[in-house]
Amino acid sequence: MRAAAFTSITIAILISGAANAACVKPEIPACAVEKGAFPNSAIFDQCRIQMLAYKDGMEQHATCTKEAGAPHEGQASEQELQATLTRFNQRARGE
Repeated sequence: MRAAAFTSITIAILISGAANAACVKPEIPACAVEKGAFPNSAIFDQCRIQMLAYKDGMEQHATCTKEAGAPHEGQASEQELQATLTRFNQRARGE
């Protein structure tokens, strides 16, 4: 009986660890948080494409971590995404 309980607990821990390991958090695009305005529209467009990929990745990361049982990490990812989007938009406006 103890062996079965121990085995079940071990399997549950391994599954939850593997699920959380699959939640890959993307890197913030450096272009989004640099100082000053974008020097030209081509660089802005390149950064915008990177930001779209980053946004998709962060939304997936937030969902994944919430489903893996780490809602605080998912919420932190959402907050980081919003802060990065705010900084990108400020840079796009030349602030």
